[in-house]
Amino acid sequence: MTEEKRYAVIDGAAEPRLFFILEHFDPPVTCLYDESLQPELLKVAPYLVEVTEKVGLFLAEWGTPWGIFLHSQADMRTLRQHLRKYLQVLLPDQAKPVFFRFYDPRNIWDFLSVLSDWETHCFLGPIDKIATNYPGIDRQDSFHSARKQFPAEAHSRQKMLKITKEQYAHFNHLFAQRYINKLTHFINEVSYYHAADAMNIPHSVLTALSDKILINPLPNISSAPTHIDEEALIRHQNLAEACFYFCQDNKITDERSIRGFLYLLMERRIEQFQHIPPTWLAQLSDNQGPGYYRMEKLLTSELGFIPK
Repeated sequence: MTEEKRYAVIDGAAEPRLFFILEHFDPPVTCLYDESLQPELLKVAPYLVEVTEKVGLFLAEWGTPWGIFLHSQADMRTLRQHLRKYLQVLLPDQAKPVFFRFYDPRNIWDFLSVLSDWETHCFLGPIDKIATNYPGIDRQDSFHSARKQFPAEAHSRQKMLKITKEQYAHFNHLFAQRYINKLTHFINEVSYYHAADAMNIPHSVLTALSDKILINPLPNISSAPTHIDEEALIRHQNLAEACFYFCQDNKITDERSIRGFLYLLMERRIEQFQHIPPTWLAQLSDNQGPGYYRMEKLLTSELGFIPK
């Protein structure tokens, strides 16, 4: 029986230290993209790396969304050929495929959760197990219950995965809930500072909290804060949700705009959506110009700057 190997798909765009370990430890490696691409594109490409002992030690310490682990008995050539089929997917109502970063640990489990058993079996192919360590949480799955109903050699005849409308909507819902939780955590922390100090919160503190929670890819939001009562938690969750969907409904979809909106509300101590000045909402709802432009105008007018 062929020995199982541990591989990693490492995202060069998320973890530039990838090239340090490739240069210093020289593990077996291959780029998932066509290696004839321009050098600047190869720097941000995903790489399939065999996890040697030294490589494994580095990956365990990185703490960034660098990628995913794959356990397989397949050789690197076979595994690369299989994975390349999933670098692009077809989305509903789109004629052309889009690039898909299946190796992002922030998305892989949500993505797999929307697939059918057959699609999961085909996606795994020669892969025996997927594992991640993000954010500092070990997770792994061999998907035995989904795969046991199909012969090991069964595979899809489709050249590319097609995402249905229902799957796409469910995936977007999962993403939205995760982002709303992040916004709620930001409101919780700002509220704690407000409660501790009757004075307005300094911009330096607001910026630090925004950097820590909204920009940081690894915010610790695994548990509810003990310093906030349940009524306040519900109020903060409702505000985060209302702001997020208001922005979505008005085509304000970039994260910087949404972060900036929450920054402004916290600076003005607004913790309920109905307390937002109607003139602000009217300005943001006016579809004259792109969503980010309308938000930038409001933030510049009220704050004198645009939070990063």
